[in-house]
Order: sequence, then structure tokens, then C-alpha cells
Amino acid sequence: MFDGNVLNQGLVSNSTIETGITLTGGRLTGTTTNNGTIADVVFVGAQLSGGTLSGTITNSSQIGGTISNVQLAAGTTLKGGKLAGEISGVPEKPALITDAEIAPGTVLSHVHLSSTVQLPEDVVLGPGVGPATLEDFGLTDENLATQDEESLSQLEPAAWGVLDPEQLERIPPEAFTGIKSEQLAEISKETLAALTPEQFEQMPADALGGLTKDNLGGLSPDVINRVTPDHLDALDSDEFKQMPGEDVAKFLVYLDANKVSAEDVEPQVPPGWEIDPNTGALTAPVGTKVTLRALPPETDSSYPVLVVPNVSDIEAGFGLSGRGTPLKEGMNRSLEDENLTEFVISQPNEKNGVLIVEGTGESEGIRYSFIPDADNAIVVDTDQIPIGLSVDEGGFYLVTTPEGLQFKVIPTPHDPVGLSKALSGGEVIVGEEGDVLMEQNGQTQPGHSTYQVGIFDPLIKPAPEGVPSGLYLPESRTSSEPAMVVYSDGTMQTFKPTFLKPETFIEEGYEWNQEIKDIVFKADGTYSFRYKGHPYVVEANFGIEISDIDDGESVEAEIVYQNGIVTYTVAIDASAQSSPQARQPRKGKKARRSKHKGRVKRQDR
Repeated sequence: MFDGNVLNQGLVSNSTIETGITLTGGRLTGTTTNNGTIADVVFVGAQLSGGTLSGTITNSSQIGGTISNVQLAAGTTLKGGKLAGEISGVPEKPALITDAEIAPGTVLSHVHLSSTVQLPEDVVLGPGVGPATLEDFGLTDENLATQDEESLSQLEPAAWGVLDPEQLERIPPEAFTGIKSEQLAEISKETLAALTPEQFEQMPADALGGLTKDNLGGLSPDVINRVTPDHLDALDSDEFKQMPGEDVAKFLVYLDANKVSAEDVEPQVPPGWEIDPNTGALTAPVGTKVTLRALPPETDSSYPVLVVPNVSDIEAGFGLSGRGTPLKEGMNRSLEDENLTEFVISQPNEKNGVLIVEGTGESEGIRYSFIPDADNAIVVDTDQIPIGLSVDEGGFYLVTTPEGLQFKVIPTPHDPVGLSKALSGGEVIVGEEGDVLMEQNGQTQPGHSTYQVGIFDPLIKPAPEGVPSGLYLPESRTSSEPAMVVYSDGTMQTFKPTFLKPETFIEEGYEWNQEIKDIVFKADGTYSFRYKGHPYVVEANFGIEISDIDDGESVEAEIVYQNGIVTYTVAIDASAQSSPQARQPRKGKKARRSKHKGRVKRQDR
């Protein structure tokens, strides 16, 4: 029992700290009852309870020691072990908790939690509980840029779990010579995507052993292209084999076959997968979602408002470094199986990756434009699913190749740059699901918004004679008639209105009402669903409202329904448009919110 202040330089066991007393430093073991303050200690015992903890408290007990019912002083850091009971910090400067296991029923308040904290479902999160921040670890954006090998190696592993992509990019490449595997393990998948090739090349190969099934798939194609046999040997094979199929495929198709061979890769190949030692072609289990090799991002600065999604390179195959049967060959053979031999698939413009399906012979002059849904290809059993074309429940075409790859092709503008020109240089963002955001610069039609969101008809037609390049909308915002875009090359396409980010709209639809079932995004831009057993459809209006989001403001996706009218609000995130999938970010632009309106109709009346 201590009733005087203690500076501990050794080991204190089975003790009580009296009210008003402070014990500082050293190690504590056994059972410690705290009625005062304990600061900067390493706990290696069975139970520490009560009082105030201050400074840095490390629980490294090997016997599952628990810290319970404690008050955490301003700025306290609590690392490791188990926590139980009531754990509370102070509102002015919440405590930081890292690497800890929270017991069921624990009540937390005014604390920040790192990504390494294990939370049970029934934990009680009181006021002031939130994710750890860079400042909790004594870091700022500015001093990230001044890190060197020594300082970076000393950063607490949990600190890496709070870095966002922009912060990771700020760290000088030469500092990465000091990174450790336990630090690399904490970086989120989204943040790891921002790792630059220059940073990667400075990392010691053995640090890659810290990559996990949850973040390894975040490495960008440019970084994967720098991987050597030494890097492959350093990877944790068990973690690699537990990655989702699309992440395994992504890693293998972006490797550089001039640096690594099928023999180098073979030890990492998951059960059920195969790699041909001669061709490098990959085979994955039926039902596996895989990633196909994409074209490199466009860097044409002439159109800083042009963004197109990740598009497969149809000259590449599903294999090491894109080897194996080219996707183009498989797709053309699929057309042959449908007796569509007069149609040929090509990808004439590598900058936008648009597929052109062009007729020959008696079908000469007929052309369609699509983009393959490269991020959602699956492996199918061609004995059960015929090679060729089919249509999914939304009306989108599915291609099944002889190699057993099936993916959707999505209607798209045949010339995104030409579309921007038709809009007098207006912004064009081609979405991954067929939604296209268009900004019409200059004069707009009376009663219509500057912005439109549409899904294009893939058929490319000759423009009406004498009609100049531009966007032509129907008179009514609620018209069922399509709009028309005339390109400067004398061609035209039509589009119907739809909502931005269809996947988000569907997610919000299910959350909005639990009785809504079977929401499907359709190739005509509508959404079908069932409500209380009855079929309904949502049709978007022409025109949307877009406004900037103030700094610090967040916008949650939302659906509001009133008197047959749906209002859908969703953020257009500027940072998302600067992702590796984007061809050109919106330089200098703020994040924005968009507001769409549409109509709900019952289909069985």
C-alpha cells in the first residue's frame, strides 16, 4: 500500500495506490488497485483497476491482464491488452487507445480508437468516441514531409493505420528504407493504393512480409509492376492465398513478366488456381470474381474535366502480366458462337478504352459502343453457361468467353472527348455503371439544368442532316423521350436520364424502407423494385442540381420520397475522381453534392 508518491524504476506487485498519490514509471504486476494516479508504466500483471492513468500506459501482460474502470487523463495513450468496465477520457483532449481488446459490455467515452483496437458488438460507445487521428500520435501533415529513415522506423505501427492516401504520399521516398513489416501491416487498403513506385522501391523487401489479406490488394498496378522475385519470396504466402479473388488476380495480371516468371509466382498461387508454366495463363475456380488488366490512365491535360473509368485492355489476357488468350480474341469468338460473324470488336482509342462493335458485310455501317465491366468479371463453367451473349435482369449484355470469363458490357458515349466538345468544353464523368455526368457550358435550353446525368444507347447513328454538334433535350424535364448528342464527326447517340452512382442509389433504397425488395438498375436508366409484393419503377427526370460542399461539411447519401416524387442526394467526391481509375482529376475543384429528382410508378395498374 503506497501513501506517498513513487518513482518506480523496478517491479511493483500486488499493491494499492492511495488517493492523491502518483506512481510513475517501471512495471506493475499481480493485482493493482488504484485510487490515485499511475503514469508511464508497463503493466505485466493480472488486474489493474480504478483511479486515473496518465502518460503512456503499455499493457504487455502475457497472462491476459485486464485494465478496468479507469479515468484517462488528457492526452493519455493506452496500448495493448484487455480493457473492461468503464473507460473514460476527457472531452478537451481524448485519450488514445491502440492494439487493445475491448471486453463485451465495456463502456467507452471521450477516447480515440486506432484501427488495431478489437471491438465486440455489444460495446457501449459514449460521447467523444471516434477514430484515432494523426495528431493523437504527435504528427502533422507538415512533419510527415520531413520524415527520414530513423524517424519513420520509430513511428508506432498504429499511427500508420490513421494515414489517409494524401498523407502517405507526403512521406519522402528515401524515408521508406526504414519501414518495418509491423508498420506496413497497419496501413489501410485504400491508403496503400497511394503508395508510389518511388516509395516502394526504397522499401526493404522483407518489410512486405507485413502485408495482409486485407491490405495487399491495395497496391496499385504501377507498384505491382515493380515487384521482383525477392518481393514475392518476402510475402506471407498464407495471407496472399486468403485474399479475395479479384485482389489475387489484380496482383498477378499486373506483374511484369520481364521481372518475374510463372515459376516465381507459383508458390503464392491459392488452392484451386492454376498458372500455366509456359504461357502464364491463369485458371481460377468457378464463381471467383477476378480482375482483368486495364489500360493505363490517360494523361491528356487538354481536358482536365474528363474522367472515364477503369477499362480492360482487350489485347491482354487473364494471366501473368496479361498473358494468355487476349480478351479481344475470346470476345470475337463469343460473337461467332451467336452467329454474329459480321460484327467485329475493337478498341481503337487506348486513351478512353471504349469498345466499338462494328458491322461488316450486310451489317456494314452499324456500330455500337460499350465499356467492359472490368471490375466485376467472374469465372463460369462453360459446360453450364453457354459461350456467347446473354442479357441480365437489368437488360445489360453479358459476354461469356471460351476461357470461362463472363462480364457485363455497359453502354457508353463512343467518344468522351467529342462529347465534351459537343458540350462546349463541359465536364464529362463516365461512371463505372453506365451513368454519365455532363455539364453543358454556355447557353442551355430554357427550363433545363446545366447538368445532366444519362445512360447512353450504344447504337451510333448518323446525325440528322444540318444539325450542328451539341446537346438536344426534350422540352419536358419529365419526358419519356430520349435526349440526343450530336458529335462533330457527324454521328449521334441518344441517352435517357438516370441517377448518379447506381450502386449507392440501390444501397440507400434498401436502407430507406425494409419492405423494398429486388432493386435492379436497368439499361434504360430506370430502377425496378418490389414493395409489399407489387412491382414499381423509378424514372429519373432530366436535369440535376449541383452545389459545392463547404470544407469540413459531410454529405450522406439520402433518398426522400413524397407524393410519388423521389429526391436523391449524393456527394460527388473530388478525391474519388483523382483515383487510379480516373483518367483526369478535376484539378482545383471542391467536392460537391448533387440532387436528383425522379418519379415512382406502380407497374401492375
